[in-house]
Amino acid sequence: MTAFKYMARSPVYGIVVRTIVAARFDLIQFGLMFAVCFVVFAVMGVLLFGNILHEWKTLYEAAATLTMMITGEYGMDPLKRVNAKLGSVFYALFLVLIFFLLINILLAILMDSYASLKTENQKEDEERDGNLQMSVLGEYYMQARFWITWTAHKFINRRVQKRFLTNERMLEMLVNTKELDNVVRLIVTLSS
Repeated sequence: MTAFKYMARSPVYGIVVRTIVAARFDLIQFGLMFAVCFVVFAVMGVLLFGNILHEWKTLYEAAATLTMMITGEYGMDPLKRVNAKLGSVFYALFLVLIFFLLINILLAILMDSYASLKTENQKEDEERDGNLQMSVLGEYYMQARFWITWTAHKFINRRVQKRFLTNERMLEMLVNTKELDNVVRLIVTLSS
């Protein structure tokens, strides 16, 4: 369990651990379904082939043989030697039901959980990027406002103060953000 805790902190392996944790209830249901199907095939194997083949004598040996069938180590030939029709049907049913169908269900469960986690991560990233962009834009706005205010203050102090404005009115215009546009318009009209 401590290995999973350390893996969860890694950016690469963390998504694997979070995927398994998110899919835990579906994986438990899948495990029960897989166990039932596996035990049914093991019992069928013992009943069909246990009298003749020693690898099917007990339930434990049948389960080991079925595991070897999943990995491809045990072929259809010994089953066909016992009973050609039943051996072929048993082997084909096992491969189709367990190997293809259930393994693909397992992959679908994991991929669905992974996709939902990826979507959540993308939403969090977009939200974080949006907040970052807003803070960057806010910083640009504040810097631009400072420079416009500073420039307007210097310009108004040098050229316009004596003719048009008193110091109090000029400071009110510079502090009041609604009047900032008026100051910019005044500077543009006076400089042209």
